[in-house]
Amino acid sequence: MCCQMPKRLLLIAILILLATDGMSQEVNGVGEIPTVSFCDLVKNPDRYEKKIIRTTAIHVWYYHGTFLYHPSCKNADGVDAGFESSPQFKTSSAVDRQLQKLISHYGKEGSARAGVTVIGRFSNWDGIGYGHLNYARFRFDVMSFESAKTVPRSSPRDTSSDISDSFMADVKEIRDVLDGRWNIAYLWNDVSELEKILPEDYILTNEQQIVLSRSEVISLANRVGRPPAGSPITAAIQEGKIFMIGNTAKITGRAVSGNCKNVMRQYRFINEYSKRNGHWQIINSRIVSVAPGEVPNTLPCN
Repeated sequence: MCCQMPKRLLLIAILILLATDGMSQEVNGVGEIPTVSFCDLVKNPDRYEKKIIRTTAIHVWYYHGTFLYHPSCKNADGVDAGFESSPQFKTSSAVDRQLQKLISHYGKEGSARAGVTVIGRFSNWDGIGYGHLNYARFRFDVMSFESAKTVPRSSPRDTSSDISDSFMADVKEIRDVLDGRWNIAYLWNDVSELEKILPEDYILTNEQQIVLSRSEVISLANRVGRPPAGSPITAAIQEGKIFMIGNTAKITGRAVSGNCKNVMRQYRFINEYSKRNGHWQIINSRIVSVAPGEVPNTLPCN
């Protein structure tokens, strides 16, 4: 019996050691979260995609939601801020009280700001965008606030005023302007519009999987003709996603024409764009016809 006691004590000691080591690894795991400067985050988004990181920035609450920025980063693409619940990361009661105090200014000024250090998950461009009207290229889902402090009034409100030469400026030009023009011109056989927007080397693979040149696309549209004036027909572009690499971009989506009672034409498309001499041009399209399904509520009754 006397000889067995040391073995039991040794076993207990080993179990305690293993348990302590496990807790130590868990604590170290939290401590090993990389601290990334906000400027590095927005300059190298691929490096931090879906990773949990720590960063310091200014957190803004306003009418349409929340976002992050840093005065020293000229980021015109926007970082929408969200929240992700995590059992591993919790905001302390002291920091939470400070945040509530800072946010209380929201009602008086229409927005509120706090200088924060946060832990959260970063998301790169998803083809659609984040936040109100998909304005932002990035998203940061906050898991916990480690600190919060007042932002001096002299600090710039944000750094996204100049978007003329940015990723999101290109997105808006292609998705919200050029691609809409092309789809509506194609749906309505608008010859004059097609002549304006199609370059000489444009190629289309149409619903019948026939490859057509620019002149053939325009000739076909001219033969079919536009809908009669006053016709109760409208068009909608939906489910658009755009991805860009350098001076090339691809956008996918669904286009439909008709009205709330009758879908006349519906297809999925892949349009390719190229930036030439500082201007985006559509250079290639591939279309696949789809059977009319549920009528989109964007098509009005007339």
